[in-house]
Amino acid sequence: ETQRLLRAAAASDRAAIEQLLVRHLPGLEAFVRLRMGAELRRKATPPDLVQSVCREVLEDLGDFEFRGEAPFRHWLYTRAENKLKEKHRYHQAQRRRSD
Repeated sequence: ETQRLLRAAAASDRAAIEQLLVRHLPGLEAFVRLRMGAELRRKATPPDLVQSVCREVLEDLGDFEFRGEAPFRHWLYTRAENKLKEKHRYHQAQRRRSD
């Protein structure tokens, strides 16, 4: 099953890539939960941020060349890290505006 899924994902099969994404959801949510910090946790939940990351990943699949599960996981977690930074900057800017 894994080999079939990996081959299909390498052939840009959207359903296969979505299945890989689902496989990584628990780890991705744990990654986000550990890295989001207390301030951001007051503004958003880990599942909300993960959902946002997944939505963006699925929208940007055309820009991703599948080369295996490990590079896929790296790309996915990098996208999550970027989302955390983006949300942190946004909330910092909001806080400065309200001061």
